[in-house]
Amino acid sequence: MTNCTSLIPIIFQIQILRLNNEYQIKLYVISLHKTKFIIQYLLINYYIIFFLFVHLQLINQIPQIACYSVFLKKKQMIQQIKHYKRLDEFLSSSLSSHQVLHIGFEKQIGAIGASSLGSGLAKCFNLSNLTLNIDFNQIGDEGAQGLGSGLANCINLSNLTLNLDKNLIGDEGALGLGSGLAKCINLSNLTLYLFDNQIGAIGASGLGSGLAKCINLSNLTLNFESNQIGGQGASGLGSGLAKCINLSNLTLYLYDNQIGDEGSSGLGFGLTKCINLSNLTLSLSKNQIGIEGASELGFGLAQCINLSNLTLYLFQNQLDESQKLKVISKCLKSKRLVVFIKIFY
Repeated sequence: MTNCTSLIPIIFQIQILRLNNEYQIKLYVISLHKTKFIIQYLLINYYIIFFLFVHLQLINQIPQIACYSVFLKKKQMIQQIKHYKRLDEFLSSSLSSHQVLHIGFEKQIGAIGASSLGSGLAKCFNLSNLTLNIDFNQIGDEGAQGLGSGLANCINLSNLTLNLDKNLIGDEGALGLGSGLAKCINLSNLTLYLFDNQIGAIGASGLGSGLAKCINLSNLTLNFESNQIGGQGASGLGSGLAKCINLSNLTLYLYDNQIGDEGSSGLGFGLTKCINLSNLTLSLSKNQIGIEGASELGFGLAQCINLSNLTLYLFQNQLDESQKLKVISKCLKSKRLVVFIKIFY
């Protein structure tokens, strides 16, 4: 303290008012010499309020009183993440109060359980973040449709992760999911795992149509590996993605789906519309893609004017060495491309 020659006396006065679930916080900072600007970090839990004041900076030379008012609603504070491992516990909870949910059941719930889960989710009006892990649960088309119906009511969802791997879901179930997602117009982040189900062209196209309604999507991960969507289904997905003009990050796994040249070309055409895409991972291995489909895909990717990072998996297709080089050269025509990882083997 002996070396502190320029200490400035400052008086802090804090007034906190609460009205129902809304807080009004007034901070009075009185300097006898110079006014200070305060950046505040507020951590408010239900009973505790912490104030951490940092970054004191001189802003003018006139002594005055600075008053800062901040209105915070409890639902905008540190949100309580609710975890559920049993269906009955979730269904008996205060459904309308949930904002952040992590659900992963210890036992198989089947189609009936998944439909009940969907009915419960339909009452979670304030839900903004949902992580749902129910892979290996044999929910089938009926269960997937029930989940889709429930999600349709979660119109405030912004972040959604659905792990539905190995669930015997076919076209009808995929259509139900797509119909539900179409109502989630505020989604910005979506991760959907559908590995090793029984989804064909109709289901994949239906999901694509649903995604087309999610115009605020910026980050999307889709895993359709080991289904049977074929060329028509891949083209349907491409048509849906073409409407997602705000996409900046896309990861698409279509390994072992027999999409062929038709599907590869359809995907390429759809991606040309994703003008804000900057990071793309495409896994199209084991899909019977020849030079025609690969070339069309490369041409489409070159039209993604903001693409800077591309990872492309094309092994176990019908391309020889010279054809692989042609695909690479087409992709490299993208002017902004910085990182290009190509895996052909």
